[in-house]
Amino acid sequence: MRIELNNTDPDQLIHEVDGLVADIKPLLAGRHPGVQGAALAELVALWVAGHAPMIRDTIVRGHIEVIDKLVPLAERELFGPLGHPARSVS
Repeated sequence: MRIELNNTDPDQLIHEVDGLVADIKPLLAGRHPGVQGAALAELVALWVAGHAPMIRDTIVRGHIEVIDKLVPLAERELFGPLGHPARSVS
């Protein structure tokens, strides 16, 4: 299902995003992190290329800001409330 983002109910958007993420996770699971990263980079590059050249830098910076906000949540999802095991290494 594809939705228009203009005037979209945030709950509907979250539902679509959650569904797409659930579909993609099994495709990446168990693969080498380098392969995962390369595949995601290629998909992001395609997404960025679909935007007008004059706004691509803004799109990429905004995307990185969202990633920075999501990483702590993803870390807890992967490793539990204490986060990545390397956090306890001095």
